[in-house]
Amino acid sequence: MDDRSLTRKERKVIAHHEAGHAVVAHALKLRVTKIRIGVEEIERDGVMRTAGGSVTLSGDHLRAGVGGDAAAIVARAVAQANLISTLAGPAAQRKYAPRSRVPYAARFDDDDADDLAVLLARCPAGETALRRFAYREAAALVAAEWPAVEALAAELMTRDEISGEEMIEIIRPIQEARAARIAPALDLLPTQAEAEEHTERKRRKARPVSKRVIADAIFCLVERHLAAGDRVLDFAELRAQVETWALLSRLDPENALQKLDALVEKRRDQIQWRAVG
Repeated sequence: MDDRSLTRKERKVIAHHEAGHAVVAHALKLRVTKIRIGVEEIERDGVMRTAGGSVTLSGDHLRAGVGGDAAAIVARAVAQANLISTLAGPAAQRKYAPRSRVPYAARFDDDDADDLAVLLARCPAGETALRRFAYREAAALVAAEWPAVEALAAELMTRDEISGEEMIEIIRPIQEARAARIAPALDLLPTQAEAEEHTERKRRKARPVSKRVIADAIFCLVERHLAAGDRVLDFAELRAQVETWALLSRLDPENALQKLDALVEKRRDQIQWRAVG
C-alpha cells in the first residue's frame, strides 16, 4: 500500500493528527526530530502494521546527567508527557474532523497510551483515571496551540516529511505573536507574595470566627489588666486585642471584629429591653 491510497481529505485529517502530536510534544518540552505523513509499514513488537503517519521523538531528555531518585523523577515526568502527547493526535483529529474514521490515523496511539498508563499507574482503576486525565490535558493543549497545529498541518500537506528544526521555525512566528499579545496582561499578574497573601486571606475568610475565639481574646486582655492593676478597659483596646488574636489564630480579623460588634450590639439590646421591662 502506498501514499496514493490516501485521499486528499484523509491526508488533511492525518496531517492534523500528526501535527497535534508534534506541537503538544514540543509544548511539553519533548524534542521532536521528525514528522511524517503517508502510508507506511512499521514493525511493532515483531508485527508489521500499516500507519498513516508518525512523529519521532529524541531520547536526549532521558540522558540529562542525573541519577538515582532524580533520574526516576525525570523518567516519570517524561513518561507522563509522552502519554499526553500520544493522546494529542486523536484530540487534534477530533477537533479538526469530529466524525473522521481514517483507518491509519491512530494505529498505534491506543497501544502506546495503554503501555504508558500501565507504566505510570499502580492499578487498573489508576490506569483509567490517568488516561482520562491525560486526554483532557491533551485536548486543552491542542486547543491552546491550535493555530500552530493548523500551520504545521498545512505545511505537511505540501510535503510528506518535516524535521523538528523546521517545525520549530514554522510555529515560531505564531508563538511569538501570541506571546506579544499576552505580554501586557502578564504585567498585571500579581507577584508570588501577593498571590500567597490573597490565598491566605481567602483561607482566613473561609474559616468562621466562633464565640470561643472572641471570649479567649477578651479573657486574655482582662487577665493582663488585672495583673497590672488596671481597672479601666478601653473598648478600642479590646477591639485591637480581638484583631490580634484572630491573626494569631489564622482567622480573618475583619470577621472577628464584626463578630465582636454583633455580640456587643446583641448584649446592648438585651440590657435595654430588660431596663424597659
